[in-house]
Amino acid sequence: MHQSNLNTTKPSAHYVPPQPAGRPWTLSIAIPTSILSDLETREQRTRLLGQVGRALAVFCIDEVVIFDDREESYKSNASDPTTPDQETDDPSPYPQNQGFNQNYNARGRGGRGGGSYHNSNYHSRKPDHGTDTSLTNPLHYISHLLSYLECPPFMRRSLFPIHSNLQLAGILPSLDMPHHPNLREPNPPPYREGVTIEGMTSSGTPGTVVDIGLRSMVEIPNSEIPPKTRVTLHFPELTPSSYSQAGRNSGFGYSHGGGRHTTNAIDSLLSSPATAVSPSHPREASGYYWGYTVRTSPSLSAVFTECPFDGGYDISIGTSERGSPIAKTFPGYRVLDFKHLIIVFGGPNGLEFAAGNDSELAGMSIKGGKTKELFDHWVNVLPSQGSRTIRTEEALFIALTGLRKLWDSS
Repeated sequence: MHQSNLNTTKPSAHYVPPQPAGRPWTLSIAIPTSILSDLETREQRTRLLGQVGRALAVFCIDEVVIFDDREESYKSNASDPTTPDQETDDPSPYPQNQGFNQNYNARGRGGRGGGSYHNSNYHSRKPDHGTDTSLTNPLHYISHLLSYLECPPFMRRSLFPIHSNLQLAGILPSLDMPHHPNLREPNPPPYREGVTIEGMTSSGTPGTVVDIGLRSMVEIPNSEIPPKTRVTLHFPELTPSSYSQAGRNSGFGYSHGGGRHTTNAIDSLLSSPATAVSPSHPREASGYYWGYTVRTSPSLSAVFTECPFDGGYDISIGTSERGSPIAKTFPGYRVLDFKHLIIVFGGPNGLEFAAGNDSELAGMSIKGGKTKELFDHWVNVLPSQGSRTIRTEEALFIALTGLRKLWDSS
């Protein structure tokens, strides 16, 4: 297309699955709670996690693990999350670690890839507003904000009660991931995220009503899923050609952001029969990036011992200024063969600090220079840096850019 004919009023970049036949492997990163330790204001902490969320989305990360690298005395003195000021006895704001509701056709373990339905964002609404947990329980705080960012905007009001942690949510950036509705997308995926609501089906027969962010609701026949449960739906009839035809027949344009101002034709199309699938189905069957799960770990060692994937992580990469350059660690820089890869980042004091505060690793005499023994590879993502320090949120973009060719040959 000639440059003068470019239409710059519409997004120029649309997500196209790089593996249309499906992607069985996953990418994970782990970050410590100490990334908040030198930030003085709530605004600084909110903006930092917005940058982290952007990195997760841009590089198609499937799982983010937050691990507590503080000293044991700080962990034991943390606010009791079972008090009325907190949400649950899990440091995350809802049972994210399970990733799905075990009672509804669960077919696997952990993560958002576990079952046909998942309640990774399902929890009861609380009458209180909750206290800011960024200092008292950073595991809760970080998982709360990153989970909020990952959730499609139209369902946040239903799934996230008013909470002090979200007071500055308005300054968080948009992640605009493939599962965040955008009706200007010319080639939409045949999948949609939704949240179940109370109410009878149109026919009065047993079933579940699902809000997918449009004027029309979707019904799942012969199922009874509790209200405020997040589900992933597959629309076999939603193909690029049918979607485009619906838009042309409507007579007026699409709306941005997947709100409720959409066309009757597209409403009708999305009201076609839908099937509830595993949240990992879009990735495994069609290669779509479908957001990230959030997992919390009480220590660095628990990042690995509590891994939700069968067989664990088959490739682990630790980042440190005392590691080897990427080019030396991965000569030839070829795409690696793996099922589950994880990249672990340290905080201001590095991964050695996290290992020194881990009682399990202490019993194995792993600390200081031996921390690298936890990983298959120990890399320095930016040798000869001009600044004395690289912040974790900066290291995310630097490392993922430098390591990307290990899983992406494009």
